[in-house]
Amino acid sequence: LFALGGRQYFEVIGPQPGIGDEFALAKAMAALEEPDILTYAIETSNIETLAAQAKAHGLQVSPISDGSRRTLSGELLEYRAVAISDDTYKGLIPFFIDWGNSVHPSITETQGARLTSFSVTHPQPEKLRAIYQQLDIRVPVLFGNKPAVIVDIETDQASIRLTGSGRGLGE
Repeated sequence: LFALGGRQYFEVIGPQPGIGDEFALAKAMAALEEPDILTYAIETSNIETLAAQAKAHGLQVSPISDGSRRTLSGELLEYRAVAISDDTYKGLIPFFIDWGNSVHPSITETQGARLTSFSVTHPQPEKLRAIYQQLDIRVPVLFGNKPAVIVDIETDQASIRLTGSGRGLGE
């Protein structure tokens, strides 16, 4: 996990031995044959309202779940999360996370990289743009031949472009 400036961070997640495949994330990680960006998260401070708005717009909404993890220094970070999806756009619709009173990970993690660009692409971008507008997601949605999440990161040593499928965590 490393900070990207502001309240932004990049987290690399992989399979963890001992976690069963009953968890969607564990199942998705175990099925990967190569690194991918399956989805992304956006911070929110009113997760219940956001979930209700998404349901009202006909999107699939998971139950709000509580989670926690420890930083390398041992500090407990607690959060609440909700996944929002639809069958067409899958992981291009982000999940939302509320860090509550926990220190935001962008403050506690490795510093030095900067997010310079973040966008998604899809062959049918119009409906996705409408979903983003309804949920106040401020990420550019561009036309592309296939779905993708595109992330540009700048460090002191290099410019890095990461491109992922955005296929989500579902099957």
